[in-house]
Amino acid sequence: MTVYNLRSRERNVVVIKPAMDMKAGRNVISRVPGLKLEVDHLLSRSDNVLEVVGSKFSKCQFVMVDEAQFLSVEHVNQLLELVVVQGVYVICYGLRMDRFGEPFPGSSRLLSIADDLKEIVTVCQCGVKATKNGSLKDGKLVVDDGVAE
Repeated sequence: MTVYNLRSRERNVVVIKPAMDMKAGRNVISRVPGLKLEVDHLLSRSDNVLEVVGSKFSKCQFVMVDEAQFLSVEHVNQLLELVVVQGVYVICYGLRMDRFGEPFPGSSRLLSIADDLKEIVTVCQCGVKATKNGSLKDGKLVVDDGVAE
């Protein structure tokens, strides 16, 4: 919705996601069934964000990054340079920590430099605030390196 709102106000928005994220499909972001957003660039580990945005997307005003937990610390530093040097607004969406409660390196760096943080609260199936994500294996919740009974 953020991208839609910005584009409806004729803002130039570049949508990026790490290439390793394939949840909704290779070039797509989807949070709500039926609503899909095309990705402008799949960011590989070797990509330089400054070069990608500078060479492919002239007059970029906003960069929106989905699944930001998969960014490297170097990618985050490059996004910071976009903000400070070029005046581009950067909006990132992602998880703070993995299912074991360990911070993702990219998320940790983002949290340390962010001007503004907004938590999107998710509710667990049990009805309380979800504080971690989880993985299923054969329909069972993965706990630590094993599977919960």
